[in-house]
Amino acid sequence: MNLTKNIQKNYFNNYLKYLGILVIGIFFIACQGETTNHDKTQANEASTKTTQTTTKSDTKGMQANKVSNTAASDVDLSKPAELIVGHEDAYYPFASIKDGKPVGYDLDVVKLIGEVDPNLTIKYSGVPWASVILGLDSGRFNVIANQIGKTQIREEKYIFSKYPYFISTSQLIVRGDDDSIKTVADLKGKTLGANIGANHTLILENYDKAHGNLFKIKYYKDLNSLLTDLSLGRIDGTLNDPASIKYQAQTQGLNLKALPLVFAINPIYFMYEKKDTALRDRIDVDLKKVIDSGKLKELSIKWFGDDQTNLDSVNSKAVVK
Repeated sequence: MNLTKNIQKNYFNNYLKYLGILVIGIFFIACQGETTNHDKTQANEASTKTTQTTTKSDTKGMQANKVSNTAASDVDLSKPAELIVGHEDAYYPFASIKDGKPVGYDLDVVKLIGEVDPNLTIKYSGVPWASVILGLDSGRFNVIANQIGKTQIREEKYIFSKYPYFISTSQLIVRGDDDSIKTVADLKGKTLGANIGANHTLILENYDKAHGNLFKIKYYKDLNSLLTDLSLGRIDGTLNDPASIKYQAQTQGLNLKALPLVFAINPIYFMYEKKDTALRDRIDVDLKKVIDSGKLKELSIKWFGDDQTNLDSVNSKAVVK
């Protein structure tokens, strides 16, 4: 009896032992399954987050490209644009009006720009010199093409083309029969004419000031009056580019000559209002094409017989000290 009870007791204990092992095994398997599912969920969430991140990145990339394309379209040469050119009406061979039409080297440079930029509409507005810069200020035109050099005062108020399209020299111009001036020292006590607001005038003023008021300066509103007075002996000379004076003298029948006394070498630029950077940048692209093609050099040779677009070749001329 006791033996039977012991056997039953052992059997029951073993049963509980195996049952416990079975329960623990089932619980462990279940836990493993939950852990696996949880890992898959995390992996799916990570995958989803990765996909979302990639999508956002692609979207940002597309947005960046869109912004870039939009910015590029602002200076796209395929877009229509208008260039209203302000210039002097009596400054041949650079800018003038003859028979009601704009003529001159500076204006021919603008025409070359129009050839490489067919979506650019070009209009010309010829005015007296005294009104050229005023016309830019008032919005009558949006660029000046009129032998404009850089000065500190101008650079404070305006912007310029990146590339010069002509290299001008400020040379002493006198009467053809006047042999009294050989050097700058001979200018002592002389009277020189100067156009109000012209770059040549500023150069003349600065030189005179730096040399103890060597000469007197008489001011004129236009070049024609100045050259007439020079030919009549009312003044003794002026500063200007010989290329301009040659044509002016021929046109007016004046006996004038340029002396080998160069006061300055002046790169010539297009000038704009400061707000017109987009227009300036567009014309810079066009002007670079004209320069690289060799057409600018050809134009200079056509008008003046040599290349006055090359700073190095012009620098070979002696500048007075």
